[in-house]
Amino acid sequence: MSDIKAMIAPVIGWITVNSAWIIAGMAVMILVLLILVIHEMRRIHWLTDRYDLFMRGKDCETMEDTIVEIYRKLQIMQNRDLANKDIIKMMNRNMAGMIAKTGLVRYNAFKGMGGQSSFAMAMLNLENHGYILNAVHNRNSCYVYVKNIIAGEAEEVLSEEEQLALDKAMGVQSKKEEKNPEPAVEKKERIEAADDAEEEVFELPESEEEL
Repeated sequence: MSDIKAMIAPVIGWITVNSAWIIAGMAVMILVLLILVIHEMRRIHWLTDRYDLFMRGKDCETMEDTIVEIYRKLQIMQNRDLANKDIIKMMNRNMAGMIAKTGLVRYNAFKGMGGQSSFAMAMLNLENHGYILNAVHNRNSCYVYVKNIIAGEAEEVLSEEEQLALDKAMGVQSKKEEKNPEPAVEKKERIEAADDAEEEVFELPESEEEL
């Protein structure tokens, strides 16, 4: 017994000397625990309010009806989503066959007549299938020719203007444009000069004195 008292005596003496620090530490721990308790109480109160709001005016039967209604609306939304996907697929299939790319080249089929009235137009879909329209125009008539295009290749021999129109539709720069690119200003002046020359050739006298 005396040995036990001898062992406990130093501990009791240390506690007596440092009692103020021990009390301060315990006070800090109590304060921390109090803060945690307040935080958990507020959280429980928030969850309780949410639960009351969710269950307000509902019993087991009405709760089941609410879940069934939510599931039914979810099924409707899924069916609409599938229907929209089918519509989009159908639109993509239809668009694959629509004219998506065009190329137009105007030219003068008969020198001194008609100006830039003739044209070649290439019309292709996304897979480069389509056709080329070549309209040859003169003062008295107009002839239109059609040539099929499959995967960007013509089944028949193309003229220079038709090939240029096809290259424009496919987004390919022709060799003629690479070697001799024509400025827009010079092109406009050349077209205006051709129109003026045409008017001078076919200009009729207005009076007998001019004859």
